[in-house]
Parts: sequence; structure tokens; C-alpha cells
Amino acid sequence: MKRLTYAIILFMMVPLCIHAQTQTVSYDLKKTDLTGLWTGSLYNDSTQQYHRYEIAITKEKGKYSGYSYTRFHFENGEYYAVKKLNIRIANDGKIVIYDDMLLRHNLPELPEKNSSQLNILSLQQNNQKDVLEGLFVTNHTKKHSPLTGKVELVREHEKSHSGLQSFLQETAPDDLGANL
Repeated sequence: MKRLTYAIILFMMVPLCIHAQTQTVSYDLKKTDLTGLWTGSLYNDSTQQYHRYEIAITKEKGKYSGYSYTRFHFENGEYYAVKKLNIRIANDGKIVIYDDMLLRHNLPELPEKNSSQLNILSLQQNNQKDVLEGLFVTNHTKKHSPLTGKVELVREHEKSHSGLQSFLQETAPDDLGANL
């Protein structure tokens, strides 16, 4: 009977210990600054592949906006797309990010008109790092079914390896690129 009691206590304590080691902290987004460069990955459920994904966020007159950079491999080629983003904070505290327009790419063909991506992310602190994580979905178009997957981004302090940072410095040095 003692062993059973110890086993029950052990099974109850292990998740608590694990949670304490990887504890995440949620933020009050009204008091938190989301601006800056966020780098990480986008996982596509359909292809089961990870793609490099970056977001640069700015805030002007209380409103967030930004740019995204996605790099992926397809049919033996490496491609990228840079998009302008609309960013909003939902009433439940989620960060809602959706495509505004495609700015630059090297895709073999233009994406369909009105194709877009929607990210629903949460801001947390994990292992002393600010993390944006959540889900993404693309809309249904004439040629393509919706895609779904996960996004995980970490606030980046070293910007020298950023494909998005390079694009922003080339195209908008006095606008967003200089402010990151």
C-alpha cells in the first residue's frame, strides 16, 4: 500500500517538476512591446516540413504593423516571399497576424489572387526568451486547399543573419529597417 501511495505521489509530482522547469509566462499585451525582429519556423502540416519564418513588427500611433519573410524548398529550388502584414491584438490577448500584400518573391509563379495566411499567436516567455507561438492557416483558393500548421518565433537580438532585415534595409532604410 505504501508503494502505491508513493507511486501516486511521484506521478503527481513529475508533471509539476517538468512544468516548473519549462514554465511559460503570459504577458499583458497592453503593457508589453511586441516590436522588433522575430525569427523561427513555420511547420506545414501537409508537407510535414519546417520553413524559415521571420516577422518584423513596428508600432506607430498605437497600431502594430509589420513584414514577414518565408524561405522554403520546393521541387529542388529554394524560394522566398516577403509580405506586408496587418497585426491586431484580439480581445482574448491573442496576436492576430494576416497578410496584407506580397512585396517581393522568387516563386516560380505568382500566388493566386486573394491567397493569404492568418497566424493566431500567443506571447510567452520560455527559458528566459520571448516566444510567439501558435497556429497558421491559409485560405482556400481556386487551385489550392487551405494549409495549416504551427508557428514558433523567438525575439531576435542579433539581426545579422536575417533575410528579412536585409530586405528591409535595402528597400526602406528610413522606415522600418532602421528602427529594428
